[in-house]
Amino acid sequence: MDFRVLPTVLKIGLFLLIIQFSHSANAGSSCQLLDIPVQENFDLDSFEGKWFVSLKTGVKDSLLAFFMEIYDGRIHFRQNAAGGYDLQAVGSKFYGGWCPRGKGTAVVKDAREPQRMTMYFDTSIGRKVGMKPAWVLKTDYNSYAVFYSCWKETSAGACHPDNTYAFVMQRGSKPLPSGKLEEVATALKGACVDIEDLSPVTHYGYCQDKDGL
Repeated sequence: MDFRVLPTVLKIGLFLLIIQFSHSANAGSSCQLLDIPVQENFDLDSFEGKWFVSLKTGVKDSLLAFFMEIYDGRIHFRQNAAGGYDLQAVGSKFYGGWCPRGKGTAVVKDAREPQRMTMYFDTSIGRKVGMKPAWVLKTDYNSYAVFYSCWKETSAGACHPDNTYAFVMQRGSKPLPSGKLEEVATALKGACVDIEDLSPVTHYGYCQDKDGL
């Protein structure tokens, strides 16, 4: 149907219906950090292994954004004795280099909520960024994982819009099926993040067989 040929009254009706639907969909989403839904019964064992970074929000700092622009981004999660993960990451232009490896750690502060991790990468840019929250909003362990990170909380208990970040990882580099993509979008929406605000991470295969992952 060509929306342009609809009568004006019908256009207005459809517009109001869209607004009402959007309002209903967001009802109950307070954007308060304590109310953001996260993955229930997160399984550290099932989450282990290699993940491909597929979507990410941009970094507001222009200098950091340049050095953190990545292609072929992959992260390997391996459980450690501390109850979290040791991380190995690689990607062309990852942290400002060409196919470099970056080591890091994911810390689980509360064993009752392992999905609320904090992450740190021991690289020049990683040391500038520091340890940051990395909450698993949703994962099915076999195809996708949705992460959320708030770098600055407001006095009202929400995350400052300019300091709200998210990224999506997949077990493979191929696009997710539409059904899985809808699950990702729903998880992001629960954290008041629009999937349209995330940009794709392209996988060219430049770093394959060079990263040890």
